[in-house]
Amino acid sequence: SPWVDLTQSMPSFWDAEIDKVDYFPKPLGFHKIVSSSHAKEEYIANAEALADKIAQKKPKIVGHPSFIEVPRFQFYCANEALAIPYISPMLAESLGDLPPILCQVGGHEKLHDEAILFSLKAASPREYQLPSYATKNFENSPFKNPTKVILEVYDDMPHAWHIFSFSKPSQIALERCCDFIKRITFVRDNNASMIDLLQEEIISHSQSHSFVAMRINKNGETRDLDETDRNCLKWDKIGVVPK
Repeated sequence: SPWVDLTQSMPSFWDAEIDKVDYFPKPLGFHKIVSSSHAKEEYIANAEALADKIAQKKPKIVGHPSFIEVPRFQFYCANEALAIPYISPMLAESLGDLPPILCQVGGHEKLHDEAILFSLKAASPREYQLPSYATKNFENSPFKNPTKVILEVYDDMPHAWHIFSFSKPSQIALERCCDFIKRITFVRDNNASMIDLLQEEIISHSQSHSFVAMRINKNGETRDLDETDRNCLKWDKIGVVPK
């Protein structure tokens, strides 16, 4: 359940139906910390000092105008830093040439859409140059080769269902994660095929030589992604901070 878009721009993050299932909190904004403490006051003072410094220096940043149209809302960074790839990997110029990735995401979690787009951007960097403001210099990137990606979407699961270790879906996900790690650390050849990284019976879900995607039900049975899993690719506000 990777959190790879701190702009909180994707539709699933604001889906009211997902809110009924997922426990991932709605954004509060760092000024809305309820409890009062010295640490809180120190944090807010430091954050405001940083904001003043940014305003004075007016650095040239990769971003969208929406970043500065709302007050700071993340604990992790100032709004001006939201598109830095280390902050929001989904907004990276390119996600090519990375080590093999296993991305597991719940079918009913707020981070569903960003995990889908992140996986596709990594597996097909040229095809998914989104959002345009973050990838406008893609051709100058030295990292344009496809990354090998396995995307697993678990039916009905909320964010980080892995922690519910008493449940079968959690056990299945953790077993598959361990198997992936074992295979990755065993295969020494960087040109290893996906079949070296996966069990042969699920290769039927391969979308390309670098991308395998599947839905997994509560019994561990696999099938192709649902049509709705790709709806986020039609979203026209990727990387735009909601107001």
